[in-house]
Amino acid sequence: MSKTAVVSARIDADLSDRLDQLAQDLDRSRGSLAARAIAQFVEEEAALVAAIREAEADIAAGNVHTQDEVEAMFGVDRSRRDAA
Repeated sequence: MSKTAVVSARIDADLSDRLDQLAQDLDRSRGSLAARAIAQFVEEEAALVAAIREAEADIAAGNVHTQDEVEAMFGVDRSRRDAA
């Protein structure tokens, strides 16, 4: 059996009403929907933080490219871009 914790949060009354309606429409509890939303948010934010930390480590290790190098890698013709 997994452990659970109670979390309390204040949300806008309109959002609360929408949550209640969605819970009713899906035949779920508002708590289960809130838990699902929080789990998704935490996963997405944790992935973002991990990506930022990885990028910062790359920068610290000198694994960087100039804009000119990136444009050359992707065949960007700056003269066409600047003329527009």
